[in-house]
Amino acid sequence: MAAKRNDSVDVLTHFALFFIPLRIVNAATGVDYLRDLLSTATAFSLAALLMVLYYPLLKRWDKAGGKYSCEWLLARLLSILSH
Repeated sequence: MAAKRNDSVDVLTHFALFFIPLRIVNAATGVDYLRDLLSTATAFSLAALLMVLYYPLLKRWDKAGGKYSCEWLLARLLSILSH
């Protein structure tokens, strides 16, 4: 399964797409949309849609060897540091 190899990519993508912009809005306006942005049904629907769209992308990336993923970068850095 493609998502197993790219767990860090998933986490960082989620963080970059949702958490960081909402924190910026909170800092700029004082309004905390993080808690009250979407209803549960809307959030669940968007999450399902994201998975449907994101999964084929991860499968293609996995076929390419997952090069330049967070895991790839970490392995590369550790191999350089271990020599």
